[in-house]
Amino acid sequence: MISGTDERRILDTYARGAGRYDAFVSWITFGLQEYIRNRLVERLAPKRGDLVLDLACGTGLNFKALEHRVGPTGRIVGVDLSADMLAVARRRVEKFGWTNVTLIQSDVTRYHPEQSADAALSTFALGLLPDPGLTARRMVDMVRPGAPVLVADTQLVPRWYGAPLNPVFRLAGRPWIPRSVEARYWSPHPLNAFTAVTVGFWREEWLGGSVYAAWGRRPGGTTEAAK
Repeated sequence: MISGTDERRILDTYARGAGRYDAFVSWITFGLQEYIRNRLVERLAPKRGDLVLDLACGTGLNFKALEHRVGPTGRIVGVDLSADMLAVARRRVEKFGWTNVTLIQSDVTRYHPEQSADAALSTFALGLLPDPGLTARRMVDMVRPGAPVLVADTQLVPRWYGAPLNPVFRLAGRPWIPRSVEARYWSPHPLNAFTAVTVGFWREEWLGGSVYAAWGRRPGGTTEAAK
């Protein structure tokens, strides 16, 4: 659950930047953001007709790749705290005529889906939340046993070339990461919290290690039962 002060700061930050967020993402990913979203959804691997939750969905940059996988018989539910980011997402949905997308304004940790989902993802958001452990547990609770879950985010580069690059990443992220959550955002805690509540965990790093994708499954289901 986001504290009142942090919630206000995050909402103010994304209210100011919602209209230019997509352009920023394209710039910071060297124009590869659509490619990255496609790869993330490939790792999540939802199927035709699935119900997928996009938690902290922002402007809906994952929707196109998700639509390609779940098709018109599937459903996508996008949840985000920011009304301004959701307004951009709504325009995206209307532009492409996606009738199977539902948008909900809510703190992710307070959201309770009407039914267990077949898959869930949260991209470039987990580190903004004050309790990544709670968020990860809630995310896993929202899907059926054995269902896939995925998170992705930016990180400081641990390799030798991180020394000149990491200050640039911090500077580039500053308009979008309130100072009060900056230390937590760049720490390993969000990923560790996700790892602790999933099974079959996998991780990849892209763009020189500055972006990670991590995915696993909710414990239970036929795969776990067979062990």
